[in-house]
Amino acid sequence: MQENRKKLQQIENEHEAIQKEYDRAKKEVERLTTKRIDDIDEDEYKRFLECLATLTRKEKEILNLYVKGYSSKDILETLNITDNTLKYHNRNIYSKLGVKSRKQLLMYMTLLNNKRS
Repeated sequence: MQENRKKLQQIENEHEAIQKEYDRAKKEVERLTTKRIDDIDEDEYKRFLECLATLTRKEKEILNLYVKGYSSKDILETLNITDNTLKYHNRNIYSKLGVKSRKQLLMYMTLLNNKRS
């Protein structure tokens, strides 16, 4: 019985430590996102939001994989598509959303996701 209490206490301590680290990381992401807001052109971001609905199913799928941290190579393997096909979809995504780089794309998506939470 005593051993079970020790294990339970250990689990509770680990959970508390993990929760503290999660809270710290979340605050850091919020701080960095807020700091980057000054770098965002409001008109470009507004266009980005308005045009998200224009993406095709495949473009949304690719965008979501980028947001999850997938690399181009990972996406090629996951979706079993060619490099040219991915480039085609990337051009369409960038064009429709008015972004110039994956960095800008991910920054806008991070901002959007943080506003939702």
